[in-house]
Amino acid sequence: MSLFGSSPILSFEVFPVDFKKKETVFVSGREFHSLTFRKSGEIIIEKDGKALKSPASSVTYVPKGCSYHTEVTTSGDMIALHFNMADELNTPEEIKVFTPKNPSVIGNLFSALLSNYTPVKA
Repeated sequence: MSLFGSSPILSFEVFPVDFKKKETVFVSGREFHSLTFRKSGEIIIEKDGKALKSPASSVTYVPKGCSYHTEVTTSGDMIALHFNMADELNTPEEIKVFTPKNPSVIGNLFSALLSNYTPVKA
């Protein structure tokens, strides 16, 4: 089973993000899916009473339109990939946090995406 199925990616953006320790804030649903690799730091994401910890070396997926609360427990940085697909998923708005078996490989993939990404100008 695949998280994203076989739907083509229509658009995406890759960028680095630094985040500082802060209290819980509400994040309104956004017009894109988000996949991040947390290089350092830690956050807690809460949705529908369920809290997920996203520590350093983890990958976090937030579906398009999903609202949640987040708290930065430890300052850090991450690489974010925001994207839209041709066929939207018919799955619940469920946030997922993955801990890769070999985080350095995943981190290198995200870093390669970032270093090779060239924004399309309208």
